[in-house]
Amino acid sequence: MDFVYQRENSEYHGIEVKYKPKVSFTDVASINMPKLILSKKEFDTKGDIAIVPAYVFLCLLESSVKNL
Repeated sequence: MDFVYQRENSEYHGIEVKYKPKVSFTDVASINMPKLILSKKEFDTKGDIAIVPAYVFLCLLESSVKNL
């Protein structure tokens, strides 16, 4: 797991970065939390795991006032 993110409701999410064209659900550790795999261009879901292209993930992030 590359990152663990804590949401405002105190729920944790694991983020794994696999910047390659083809990724697998087995690319993440089996820990008990929702997981997000960032890929190069692949979309898929299975249970509590989602595979999303990195560019989509980055587009959905809010801008920081300090880093504009």
